[in-house]
Amino acid sequence: MLLTYRLWIYITIIGLTATSLGLWGMFYAGSLINPGLATVITNTQPLIAGILGWYFLKERMSGVPLIGTVIGFTGIVIISLNSLVESERQILLGIVFVLAASFGVAVSNVLLKKIAGQVDVLFAIGFQLLVGAIPLGVLAFYTTSPDSLDLQMGYTLIILALALLGTALPFILWFWLMQHAPLFKLNVYNFLTPVFGVYLGHTYFSESLTTIQWLGATLIITAIFLVTITNGKIKPDT
Repeated sequence: MLLTYRLWIYITIIGLTATSLGLWGMFYAGSLINPGLATVITNTQPLIAGILGWYFLKERMSGVPLIGTVIGFTGIVIISLNSLVESERQILLGIVFVLAASFGVAVSNVLLKKIAGQVDVLFAIGFQLLVGAIPLGVLAFYTTSPDSLDLQMGYTLIILALALLGTALPFILWFWLMQHAPLFKLNVYNFLTPVFGVYLGHTYFSESLTTIQWLGATLIITAIFLVTITNGKIKPDT
């Protein structure tokens, strides 16, 4: 498949926004603010992407999907209430990094939607990951000592799992799904991330779920139901 200059530019921007800015902002912010606050701010991404999709993709959400998205974000806030008040560590700077990462991911999602069906999935994702890794590699070279790396088997397996199962595979599946559904319908599933986190914590680490967390999870499931059962009013991209 012959790529136009426009597609090359889009894929490059996706790499810089989703991989460089998105991953850097999320991981660095994790050392500055608590997980609850980071989760809430991160999940502004579907709202940002919805606004960008309205303008650039001409996707018009009807009342029910819009209400569902707001309900989902409310569920995120509720499910994270316990950890929102647990930390005071450089909150403002952490918020800036998370917002930057969320904005970067939102921009990349809009661009992925625009090029969906015009370029091979594996090529687009592979190239954007390569482009996005370059700034991260330069940043790591100047800020991290090679002596701090622990290349033992356990550490290496974790890195491989994060790279392949936690990054490459989700990107491929996400790009493939872009060809089959509106962006706002796909984005609402991002609200499930903290639900899975709470469930895994309960299952593998014996963490108890509070009533408020069950309420948040219920709101998120309700939001996904509301957004996905409606067709929405979507005008074709021109």
